[in-house]
Amino acid sequence: MCAIIGWQGHLPRGFLSRLIIESGSRGKDSTGVAFYGKFKDKSDTTFMGIGAYKDAVEPLDFIQDDDVKKILSDARRSPAGIAHTRRASPGMPINSKNAHPFPYWNFYFAHNGRIENWKTLKETLVEHFKSVAKNKVKESLGAEASDELVNHVVSELYSYLLESKHKSENVTTEDFWSKNIDSQKQLVGKGINIVVAQQLSNLQFKPIMRSLDCAKYVSEVTTDSQILGPFINARDFRLVEGCMALVWIKGHEVYTMRYGKESTSAKITWRWKTEVNDSSGKLIEESKDNSLKLLTLVASTPEIVNKSLNKLHDAIEWTVDFEEYEEGRIYRLDISGLVDEGAVEVYDHAIMDDFSSQGV
Repeated sequence: MCAIIGWQGHLPRGFLSRLIIESGSRGKDSTGVAFYGKFKDKSDTTFMGIGAYKDAVEPLDFIQDDDVKKILSDARRSPAGIAHTRRASPGMPINSKNAHPFPYWNFYFAHNGRIENWKTLKETLVEHFKSVAKNKVKESLGAEASDELVNHVVSELYSYLLESKHKSENVTTEDFWSKNIDSQKQLVGKGINIVVAQQLSNLQFKPIMRSLDCAKYVSEVTTDSQILGPFINARDFRLVEGCMALVWIKGHEVYTMRYGKESTSAKITWRWKTEVNDSSGKLIEESKDNSLKLLTLVASTPEIVNKSLNKLHDAIEWTVDFEEYEEGRIYRLDISGLVDEGAVEVYDHAIMDDFSSQGV
């Protein structure tokens, strides 16, 4: 049993930390957060995107860490984000890698539930993505290319990706060939002309590498929740046997979907009651603004939301309207509420875990 959190809108000061603490009642094996904001890359270049931090620590230890305090302060000011506390499923390793949220391509996601057939899906998806890559290679080399040759090209590209520190989207044809002279010779020895090989132009090369990157991602999955990345991306869950309550963030948008697992949506309107000082006695400047703020929240239970709000009763006043949203449909969070983006394909029946109950 885990807890998920997702938000769109204005979070009151201290609310995110309280939500994480209260969510700890459902799991203390790890804690994490991902949110939209302004960040710097390794070259110190500023960009707008998604940042994330997670660790295999209890929620209370997480929010009390000095480094995390700054991260949560930035997250709280973000208009969009997700968070998670984890109770590991039996047999699943407890480490920072298996902490949520998980990155998959251009989004982060978090899951509450259990996926029964994740190991089978892992094998199936690796072969699926390699097959997609083979078809793309076949298109690039032409119909006359033998299966042996196509398999060899894919094997070389996949080995290069596994050994490379670069992300697939940053790998170019020239980069691959310049660093793999031996592979060039092997390919030529297999009957491929080097000029033909280099016809894997960037336009064709990148989708090939993307498919293999998906295979690499799946091959490194070590917990059931992590397998869901490709299915969220495809918005198709018909092969997934289990139960799930999901939140994910892509750009500045947050989404949710549930199937056989409890989750609730809360539309919150709030304002500062009065000007508030921080723990050092310094005035919190934002508390001067007592205009109404809008917030749409997704959490595992209404109790988590209510307990968190009640901890702020001296500083803010609020109204909250809860809504249980339908299973098997994707919703986008908007400050005015949930926006229904339609039904998705799911397995023919949800397989409940021991904690699948609205009463939990």
